[in-house]
Amino acid sequence: PYGASKLACEGYCSAYYRTYGLETVCLRFSNVYGRYSEYKDSVISRFIKQVIDGHALTICGDGNQTRDFVHASDLIRAIQIAVPTLGIGGEVFQIATGRECTVNDLIAVLKSEFGKHGIDILVEYVKPRTGDVRRNYSNTSKAMLALGWRNKIDLEQGISDTIKYFLKRG
Repeated sequence: PYGASKLACEGYCSAYYRTYGLETVCLRFSNVYGRYSEYKDSVISRFIKQVIDGHALTICGDGNQTRDFVHASDLIRAIQIAVPTLGIGGEVFQIATGRECTVNDLIAVLKSEFGKHGIDILVEYVKPRTGDVRRNYSNTSKAMLALGWRNKIDLEQGISDTIKYFLKRG
């Protein structure tokens, strides 16, 4: 239902552009993380809060499912580029890194970065959730061609920055 509602909104934007000429643009964000995300329930935000609170990370499935994680500063830059760009009315762009990252790879980065702060991570694996998507990543070539946009923050740098922010905030 969540994905369907977003797709419906894209349809409305496209219809308004084609019917009334209203310059709309839709940006599909992958899994966003970064500073100021302490109130989000996204996987990276949730994992960081669990580690800080001393809880084990619960992985549903074997951890080999993939996601595409984009740093919030890259997302903001995409918005700043797309909004004033003329000639892209009614278009949809994927805003992501274009790279798959397994949950296990994410855990490895989190372990490495938290280790720099003397914090260990415990991980427990449970059975997969019904209907969970196995692979999820985005093709960002259209955003690169039409907007000149590409992500700049890699996962290690972004996770390091996000952990420092969360630790400072307590």
